Amino acid sequence: MVQFLQTGTTVPADPGALWGVLLLSALLGVPVIVLLREALVGPRWVRLLPRRLRPRRREWVELERLRDLFRVPHQLMALAVMGSPTTTRKVLKHCLEQLRAQHPEASNHELLASVLMSRLATPPATRLSPGELQSAMLSIHSFEGLCDFILGLDEESRALPDALGLGMWIDEILAQEPVHCDL
Repeated sequence: MVQFLQTGTTVPADPGALWGVLLLSALLGVPVIVLLREALVGPRWVRLLPRRLRPRRREWVELERLRDLFRVPHQLMALAVMGSPTTTRKVLKHCLEQLRAQHPEASNHELLASVLMSRLATPPATRLSPGELQSAMLSIHSFEGLCDFILGLDEESRALPDALGLGMWIDEILAQEPVHCDL
């Protein structure tokens, strides 16, 4: 079954369903490509995200219901998903995996330090004194510890508070499959 979020219509996902899509398109006055793109790729905010940061279909269906309920614009929803702690963990995991592939001889501690330095150099850049950086590296012994430290920095530098708790709900949906990284 294919569900069209824009219309709430469900169509069987078989070759004969093409006629149903054509009929639905004609009845609603919505181009076929819009209906198919939405069913296969997701709403506009999903397409705004880099491919490796896009939530799984089950997650974006839930997130789209939340976005629609609160009338959140697509661009703002994409930003909220990119700024969620779960997405941050995914980005950090990807960075760690890339560094591990590029430097297989590096120790776990060196890899974690490289991920931290990389994160501190990217927006929103956070400045740490050399003493703070050294202290942080002495206290970080795992991927989870690195994530907790970086998420703490992100929380401190957050420009706008999450007054409605929407960010918390978004992260709760995204965190249905936890992000783990073995060192």
